Amino acid sequence: MEKWLISKENKKIAVIIVISFAIVFMEMIQFINLKNNLYNISLDQSMERINRVSGYVEKSFSSILLHYQKELKLIGKQLKIDRDILSENMEKQIREITYFSNFVEIGISDFNGNAVDSKGKRYHSKSRTNKDIRDMIKKGKPFVSNVVREDKESLIFIIVPLKNNGKIVGGFWGKVLVRDIIKYIEFDEDSDRYFQIIDGEGSYILPSKNKYALYNETDMKKTLWDELSLYDYFDESTPQEVHENMENGVGGNFYFEKDGEGRYVSYRKLGINNWYIFSVLVKGNLQNYVDGIQDLIMKFFIGAIVGLLVIFGIIYNLIHSMYKKLEEEYHRTQNTNLMFSGILKETKTIPFVVDREYRAMYFYGYPSYDSREEQSFNFLKPENMLKNGKIDEENLNNYLKFYNSAIVEGKACEPVILYVMIGSEKRWVRIRFIEKSSFEGRLVGVLEGYDEQIEKDLKIENQQDNIKKIEEKSQFDFLTRVYNRETFAKKVKSELKYIDDFKEMYAFIIIDIDNFKNINDYLGHKAGDNVLKDIGKELRNNFRKEDIIGRLGGDEFVIFLKNIKDVDAFEKRMELLNKRLYKEYERDDIKIAISGSIGVVISDRYLPFIELYEKADEALYKVKHSGRNGYEIYFDK
Repeated sequence: MEKWLISKENKKIAVIIVISFAIVFMEMIQFINLKNNLYNISLDQSMERINRVSGYVEKSFSSILLHYQKELKLIGKQLKIDRDILSENMEKQIREITYFSNFVEIGISDFNGNAVDSKGKRYHSKSRTNKDIRDMIKKGKPFVSNVVREDKESLIFIIVPLKNNGKIVGGFWGKVLVRDIIKYIEFDEDSDRYFQIIDGEGSYILPSKNKYALYNETDMKKTLWDELSLYDYFDESTPQEVHENMENGVGGNFYFEKDGEGRYVSYRKLGINNWYIFSVLVKGNLQNYVDGIQDLIMKFFIGAIVGLLVIFGIIYNLIHSMYKKLEEEYHRTQNTNLMFSGILKETKTIPFVVDREYRAMYFYGYPSYDSREEQSFNFLKPENMLKNGKIDEENLNNYLKFYNSAIVEGKACEPVILYVMIGSEKRWVRIRFIEKSSFEGRLVGVLEGYDEQIEKDLKIENQQDNIKKIEEKSQFDFLTRVYNRETFAKKVKSELKYIDDFKEMYAFIIIDIDNFKNINDYLGHKAGDNVLKDIGKELRNNFRKEDIIGRLGGDEFVIFLKNIKDVDAFEKRMELLNKRLYKEYERDDIKIAISGSIGVVISDRYLPFIELYEKADEALYKVKHSGRNGYEIYFDK
């Protein structure tokens, strides 16, 4: 019977072991839950960020298409409309103007289904789709087509009403290469997020160059439905469900895997036809991020377990030595005091007592755990603290709040932050009284180490300064270091508000770089970027500080000048600008010269920004058609 009995001491050990394992088990469960929560939080935050960025992509894409529509409308205004809009003269006009446009092909169609393009091709269509398009044009609405494949290229048709004397007489259309649209939207090929834009037929409008994309621009001859059929789905989503949602104009989310690689996808309607933007988050990178955090937590968890075991070991020792001699109890108490002092030292916390009966203030645990330092009220007087270098003038007001309340009136005050001499070094501390700490005329509080918090506050201030710098940089075009489109328009509109008050002449200038397309085609896009940098530098060096210089996009620059007093001097300045913009670039025995075509509008009254732009653009158009490398001024009267 005795061999089955467990001693009382062993029972204590068994209880501690059981409790330890129970705590470890509970901590493991908490750890697993924490890991899952971290992953879900990181996923939600990443998807939120990717949705914000997809909104930016959506806005940029829509803005680019709108720019093409405006260009078509502007070209249409320059045409000399014949009674027969499909005449040979009209064909000749659109053939000539195509060379100067951003379209690979331009055409005109009447309301009977007849059409002619800039290549001289004539054709007739009676399809229901084209009839619907003609009906839209009759109502004055522009039309953007889905992706069309021609000669191994992906194109989009943009159609606007063609007007003659304010009456819509037909449709004016242009073909745009999808790859020309893509170059205006920058993507980070190494990002764990990427985007793809799909038209209503499932064709790719905007492919992805991202290295994580499972389906990229080399697969553009295939459709979204071809891509989705290759994947495994784990959230009850199906390609059919995605297809139905897109047909119904509904967005959604789904998760898929291919060859062990996971992707989280969010899709929503783009606002153009039935086009959609697909935003994709790479699971692997997100998992690596969470795993990194998990490793840190695991180290903390192991440390916590070790700490718990140590604590239980101490508890066991306390139980085991309960019956030891009083001397052992005394030593154990001393050890506890040491531990308490270590905690205070680690947290840089010093307890204190304000004793008005003895007119002294006592500090405990500094510099050693069993020490007590006494300072008289006379020593603590503000003038003596300043004289002895314990505080400085900058902290005097805060110190007076503490001194007048605690020392003079014997009342606890709100926490006070001071830079004060403690021992042989100055430290930031927070003086805080413990609630309900007045005992028989004594106040109890702590000096809390505050150096780390001050450092955090300084870091926050530095971060705010950096944010201001970033906001300033965001106003400029990163390549040319002149104002970007939005900032230029905002600043010019602000100046225009007060034009009528000053009654002074001002100028709005548009500059288009001649032969810039040849630079990109024959010398490369890097050379094109260098040309834009040179133009930006030339403009910054040749205009006044108060003049507003901007880049609207591509090779189009704009300038707004106030206080023009001498028109003749201004024209000479334009001539000089033409000379400075003429430059030659060479690579691999290929030499290309660029120049500037300049359109100007001068006025002394308020005109809306868009009207200034259109008048200057008309002047620019005349320069383009009269040989380029010159300027034309429109005087508004």
